[in-house]
Amino acid sequence: MGVGRLRIYVEPRVKKHPPRISGIYMDLRREDSVSPAMAIDAIKSCGINPKDLRDGFEIIALIDPEKPPRGLDLIASLWDLTVALDLELLRTAEVLRIVQRGFKRVGVKIDRDHLQYSLGIVALLAPDLTIVPRGSRPVVSIIKDLKVYAGATAGKILVEICDGEAPEELSPVLPIIDGILLLPCQINAT
Repeated sequence: MGVGRLRIYVEPRVKKHPPRISGIYMDLRREDSVSPAMAIDAIKSCGINPKDLRDGFEIIALIDPEKPPRGLDLIASLWDLTVALDLELLRTAEVLRIVQRGFKRVGVKIDRDHLQYSLGIVALLAPDLTIVPRGSRPVVSIIKDLKVYAGATAGKILVEICDGEAPEELSPVLPIIDGILLLPCQINAT
């Protein structure tokens, strides 16, 4: 199994886009509201005509779970949307239940500084996808811990990488990840 089978999601600010894109990755943690026009602009910035979207094209929206932007429900009615909760910003477990009831597909972004806490949330929530962030701890180590402690409850495993990095660096874990999230190099993942 190689890089070719991975799903590729692109953050709209990435300058160089791969020829095959499975979806977009929108960071909406600082937004108060979103609209379909924002999604269309993000899709266009990735070099895709919104009218030519094929089945299986997804939008992953990274949100602050304590303060989700208004308008996500409208985007969810138009496109395949997965709402990803940034566990670094999570303060109460009750928010998880509210978001899980409000959206068809929910994902999480691991808090790399509190990995055991994040693994517990993943096991509790059983998200549709789990995002492994870039950071100081080796991504390969986090993915192995995720598979050992959360197993199948982690859903699809997606890894954030810089648009200048080679996914081949993930070769030890390529068989167990489902995709990559391509981020702009000059912006640090938070």
